[in-house]
Amino acid sequence: MLLLAELVTPTVQPGPVRLPAPAPLEAPTVSPQPRTPSPRGPGPGIPAGAAPSVRGFMPYRSAQLEQILAACRSVAGEDERLAACAETLLARLFRDGYINTRVLSHRAPAPGVLEVVPGRIERIDVLSSSPTLQRRVNRLVQPLQGEILHLPSLSARLNQLQRLPGVGLVRSNLNRVGRDSTRAVLLITVDPGNRPLRGEATLRLDGNAGSGQFRGLTTLVQPDLAVAGDNLLLFGEVNSDSDPELGYSSASLSYSLPLADALVFTAATGISRRQLVEAVPPIHDLAYRQFQLFGQLDFTLRESLGQRLYAFAALSVNRNDAFLAGDRVSVLPGGGEDAWVRNGYARLGVGLEMFRPSFSLEGNVYGLQAIAPLTPEYQREELAFLGVDVSQARAIGSQVSLAWLLAPRWLLELRVGGQAALRPLTNSMGFSLGSYAGLRGLPGQVISGDSGDRKSTRLNS
Repeated sequence: MLLLAELVTPTVQPGPVRLPAPAPLEAPTVSPQPRTPSPRGPGPGIPAGAAPSVRGFMPYRSAQLEQILAACRSVAGEDERLAACAETLLARLFRDGYINTRVLSHRAPAPGVLEVVPGRIERIDVLSSSPTLQRRVNRLVQPLQGEILHLPSLSARLNQLQRLPGVGLVRSNLNRVGRDSTRAVLLITVDPGNRPLRGEATLRLDGNAGSGQFRGLTTLVQPDLAVAGDNLLLFGEVNSDSDPELGYSSASLSYSLPLADALVFTAATGISRRQLVEAVPPIHDLAYRQFQLFGQLDFTLRESLGQRLYAFAALSVNRNDAFLAGDRVSVLPGGGEDAWVRNGYARLGVGLEMFRPSFSLEGNVYGLQAIAPLTPEYQREELAFLGVDVSQARAIGSQVSLAWLLAPRWLLELRVGGQAALRPLTNSMGFSLGSYAGLRGLPGQVISGDSGDRKSTRLNS
């Protein structure tokens, strides 16, 4: 079961470019554990002997430990009772996943002492046919070295390796170091990924106002296309009214390529055309075309199994054109008689990703700054007359999304986000609301402005 199966990242600023969403979170597969009866105390008429004391490593609370050792207290004879309690405690530790932890028994002081020696992961070796993948996995699993070996916890953390881009099959093996059973060597073999093509095609009735209520979407995502860890996204959309007339069309292509162990570059381009086919003439013949180029660098600052802190820097260049019955028309703010306007902005920020067996959390904080040289001087002058100083246009914002598995088939998704303009912004830097921003059931873009916030909650089953 996929907890987070969206293929496209919700957009913040308006534009035709779409970027791939992180790999979907999978619900953990829980194997049923056999139920074992709770240890009972000695039967009626059987005197209970004093249980030996326990020292060293202990994962159980006092009440649990007393219950575990209750059965062996009925054994007659101190030596036999000490041996039985050691065997009982060792069996329980092994059953709970402490497979190389040892229990030593000491006769003195009476009635005896059980010393629990924790088994640890002495060394970790990583093997892979991809040197880059081997270095990354080795860096992520090294914190496990020296930890107490608890098989369920180790399995859960190794399962998180499957989320890494470029990771295919993960196999692990445990061996002991020499004759000391408390020292284990963990061997991890990682095969480069060959993740399958994922896609989605939908027909809906939430098209954009003015360009038709009928809406078709197609998305294709191919991870590990050329090299391990890369990602290709193709996205297309059309809107139509009942005549039918094509009111809106857009296409986007993006490709992410790992440049180094901690550096990923994403390049994307998108184009869209919108015509107000639901309006009466002459507005019926009014059309807008938008073209966008986008590039982003992601740098991992700190990464562990299930968590990643990263910084990002992006540059977006947008051009908008306006037409009336096929001829250019001057209706764009700042476009002048040429009927087109170009601007661009830089987007800088930091983000955090967290993945656990039952939830996924993603968030970022960013800043926007317009790049004045990307806008022609005469357009900057016209925008300044309208109150937008391109060189001073800037904003700050933040986005947070949470997917939480409440029950085996119930998933709660929470999204919050907002943007505050510090100075008046260009159109391409605005904050938009609609299904492009993750608000399902709404048209792609309902409204946009310099500042705003959004909150959404969705319960899936």
